[in-house]
Amino acid sequence: MDIIYMWLTVTFFGIAFIAILQQIMHRVDFGIEVTRAFPWRQELIYSAFFAFVSAVLLGTSNAIPNLLVEHTVLNGTLLLLTSYINVIYTLRNKLLATGILYCLFLTDHVQSIQILTVAFLFYAVCLLIQHYYFTPFNQHPFATLVIQSVIGISFWSFVVHPNSSYWSLIASYVGAIISIYIYSVLLHNDHVKQIHNEHGIHFDALTGARNWHSFKEDAERHFTNHEPFGLIALDIDHFKRINDQYGHPTGNQALITFTKTIQKCLGTTNSTYRCYRTGGEEFLLLLPEVDFATLTAISQKCHDAIAKVVFETESKDKIKLTASFGTSMLHPNDTNISDVYKRADKNLYVSKRTGRDKITAETPTHLTV
Repeated sequence: MDIIYMWLTVTFFGIAFIAILQQIMHRVDFGIEVTRAFPWRQELIYSAFFAFVSAVLLGTSNAIPNLLVEHTVLNGTLLLLTSYINVIYTLRNKLLATGILYCLFLTDHVQSIQILTVAFLFYAVCLLIQHYYFTPFNQHPFATLVIQSVIGISFWSFVVHPNSSYWSLIASYVGAIISIYIYSVLLHNDHVKQIHNEHGIHFDALTGARNWHSFKEDAERHFTNHEPFGLIALDIDHFKRINDQYGHPTGNQALITFTKTIQKCLGTTNSTYRCYRTGGEEFLLLLPEVDFATLTAISQKCHDAIAKVVFETESKDKIKLTASFGTSMLHPNDTNISDVYKRADKNLYVSKRTGRDKITAETPTHLTV
């Protein structure tokens, strides 16, 4: 009965922990269109959640002087660590979580520090093997389950002398590992599917830039919250000529190269600036919290970056890209986002009609430069 009690209890807490953690991840994982420079910083939120849950469970164990409860909680927190390590990516946070649980276990005072240290060092070695050779966890089910079972068996072999309680701990641990692993894989796959669905709604499949739907949402949010923003409308010059002369595959490559150039230019300036592909060769850039001078400077920076782009076709022809720009700021008397968009689009067409490869920038006095 002790085995069944432990297995059901730790499995319940493990599944509940993973379910809540996955919801937190889904809400925190905003930037699905870019690769974060420091993903470990984002995962600190998850590690803080793990530390909180583990501390609460161990605190409950200390408050209830019962050996079965104590062993169940210790088993459960070890399983939380193992399950948590499965679903995060950075080694830094995996080791941090291991260190957190080690420190929390020290407060138990049941086993010596030396034994506990050896147990956690062995855990860390197994963790490194799994991280470098069997990641992601959902693609290596057998290896993951074997390594994590070895971790549990070895850990309790260090901490508890073999007896009836020891075998109950081992059996409940292995049973819960399998149950939680299956649940984690299902939940992980669902999370990935949600991310992909959201990506399809908000992003252009070819270039990876955000789309018109995403622009409307973002612009409406800024407008509703009375947050100032600038808008840059831009087109690739003579894009139809590229398609007609070199074919659509080359045109697609031009779009991809153009988008990467713009996104790199914006990313090195301000991470809140966004690029949207709103038509064939038509793009919009949304820049929150900028003034007229900054808007013009960013336009010039993007223009100069594009002017340096030369890419090679399959036939070894070299194609140089240029673009026309039009800018506008949100005005106090604008009644909706269409007002600022129409001004930027109008300025863009001024650039196209007057020679292309230039910027028509709105100024405080609405002059063209």
